[in-house]
Amino acid sequence: MTVLRLARSELKRMTGGLLPKLTILALIMVPLLYGAVYLYANWNPYGNLNQIEAALVVEDTGATSSDGTELQAGKKVADGLVEGNVFNWQAVPSAAEADAGVSSGKYAFALKIPAEFSTNLVSPGSFDSASQAMLNVTTNDANNYLLSTIVDKLTTAVHTTVAKEVGEETANQLLTGFGTIHAQMLKAADGAGQLADGVATLRDGTVTLHTGTSELSAGAGELYNGQLKLRDGANQLTDGAGQLSGGLSVLKDSTATLPTDTRTLANGAAQVAAGNAQLNSKVQDVVTQLDAADQGLRTRVIESNARLVASEVITQAQADKILADFDTVATSSPVAAAKTRIQTDATQIQQLADGSEAVSVGAAQLATATPALKDAIVQASGGADQLHTGAATLATGEQSALDGAGRLAEGRKRSTPVRGSWKPGRHCR
Repeated sequence: MTVLRLARSELKRMTGGLLPKLTILALIMVPLLYGAVYLYANWNPYGNLNQIEAALVVEDTGATSSDGTELQAGKKVADGLVEGNVFNWQAVPSAAEADAGVSSGKYAFALKIPAEFSTNLVSPGSFDSASQAMLNVTTNDANNYLLSTIVDKLTTAVHTTVAKEVGEETANQLLTGFGTIHAQMLKAADGAGQLADGVATLRDGTVTLHTGTSELSAGAGELYNGQLKLRDGANQLTDGAGQLSGGLSVLKDSTATLPTDTRTLANGAAQVAAGNAQLNSKVQDVVTQLDAADQGLRTRVIESNARLVASEVITQAQADKILADFDTVATSSPVAAAKTRIQTDATQIQQLADGSEAVSVGAAQLATATPALKDAIVQASGGADQLHTGAATLATGEQSALDGAGRLAEGRKRSTPVRGSWKPGRHCR
């Protein structure tokens, strides 16, 4: 697969639903909006400073120089700032009200001219930290992100105004105070840069979140399909277990009397075998008696012929012929045929007796094994019932798992917005 086909496949997967499309749109729009707002905020900042509202507080009480000249430097500075129109200055009667306006966002910053401002200016001989002509600037990091620009413009405007009143050297001394303020504003600017880095990190995290959400979506879909197939198998198992349980229940009921019936069969087979044995014995006795009767008759014929020969009634040849005729009649008479049939029946009766004996032995063995078979059927029926119950429970559990997988798949469609916040900045003096 080429790189283009792989990219196209991945793009198609990522845009398969409404939520991924909205996510991609948001990922595109958020940086654009952020960049647009940033460009708008920084577009020609020096040309639009007059739209920034700034609070101006004049508390200077004035001073008299060594040559007796009255100096109102605070008022002059304030008038020069208003006339310069660098910022949209708003006169505020007190420092507390100005600070409150900066905290609430009404003013971008506040410039406060202290009461001893003129006094410190007319004493240029001692420019220590306690006697310098300082101006107080209050800013709010949440309202101002171009603090260095504000300070530069403000410094230039104040320097120009003070230089007109008290000279260039004194004005330069005044700027030492603004150097401290500028350092604090740079710290605030660094904080704004860190905030921008945090926003970039948030954007990268959003991309990672989208990738993880897509993977979670695919996994949830596969889990849902697998649970669906597993639930179908569980339902089939439940149906099969129910049929097995029903069949074994019928078999258990049908074989409930099997031990008694097989015992009765064994007893009956034993009686039949005993009766057949008695019948065979009697038939064999009849055959024996018939053979004995035939032999007795032949003996009597022989004895009668011997007496007749001795009395010279018949000759020996006639006697032998009489005996031969007797033997011929004996083998072909109905008695002989009956004797043959009786012997054949006796043989069949013997076979029946042997078969009855085998049936009796088998029936006895079956009667002995039937109780164990019945117990096995009962146990199998109980196991089938448990299997049916367990399969039903499994089907219920699979349904719950299927519902959970569905909710997981639906849950990927919801996203939690990440909200950032910052606190108002500190006051810099």
